[in-house]
Amino acid sequence: MSRPVIFAVEENEGSLLAIESELLDRYGRGYRVVCVGTRPEAVEELAALADAGEDLALALAGEADRKSVVEGRGVDLGG
Repeated sequence: MSRPVIFAVEENEGSLLAIESELLDRYGRGYRVVCVGTRPEAVEELAALADAGEDLALALAGEADRKSVVEGRGVDLGG
């Protein structure tokens, strides 16, 4: 059984590397960490995760990215 996914999108490369490093350090044993740097990559990767039936445990997106990536894709966040 595959590990649930923690997903993050951040356009600032330095911030993305720091986020990815922190997530891997804290949660890498129990979760698969997926980080991308652009909105199109995020939409593509979220679609691929959904198509593969992957469990999405957490999606992190900056304020500017949230609407276009998560809400614009129609991802159900369980709320």
